[in-house]
Amino acid sequence: MRWNGTYTVSLAVITAIVALSCSGPELADGGSATDVGYTVAGSVKDSTNSPIADVEVVMYRNEKHTTYKISMSLPVDTAHTDSIGAYYFDKILNGEYTVIGSSPSGEEMAILKNVSINGDAQFGSMELRAGAELTGIVNVDINDPVYIVLKNTPYIAKVDMSSRSYGMPQVPLGEYAVATIILDLDNQSTAKVHGRIDTITIENGSNRFNPNLNGLFQFTDSYE
Repeated sequence: MRWNGTYTVSLAVITAIVALSCSGPELADGGSATDVGYTVAGSVKDSTNSPIADVEVVMYRNEKHTTYKISMSLPVDTAHTDSIGAYYFDKILNGEYTVIGSSPSGEEMAILKNVSINGDAQFGSMELRAGAELTGIVNVDINDPVYIVLKNTPYIAKVDMSSRSYGMPQVPLGEYAVATIILDLDNQSTAKVHGRIDTITIENGSNRFNPNLNGLFQFTDSYE
């Protein structure tokens, strides 16, 4: 039977793990920041406040992709919740991250975008809900490779140029900056791109996004 409720994931950024021989700037909670990194901890519970074991939680670092010229999420580490619904990551360096949780069945998921790790204690929460589908048709009159990318996430789809269609079968609900990117085949060594960014909201069920890339444009090194 499919779970019809929601799970809640709490994220806490705790103090830095500090080597005894090192010291750094003092944190508000009395820790010290070094390049050893920080511990990120949290828990997963359902709508009745009961802990959920074996939830996969993946932490991604957001960095600008050298080919697509947009910030995407690269996996850093994966954790699973224990019998009391707790998980943690350690040695997480300063930076901006995205955290994605998936229920044991894989049907419920959630995303926490733009988590800034800078040495201060931070908290966030997200509810695991049924993921949704994103599909569409790209209106473009050239045959260079086209990709749909959800910024600061690991979600990317290559457009089938024979039908101009694409699909992402399982995406967490929420608002996203979506990039439609054309790679210039004549300049692969320099990774020239043309792209546009729109804002979309992924809701329950099937979602459609049909970007129009026709008209005058110029391949560049960046478009954000």
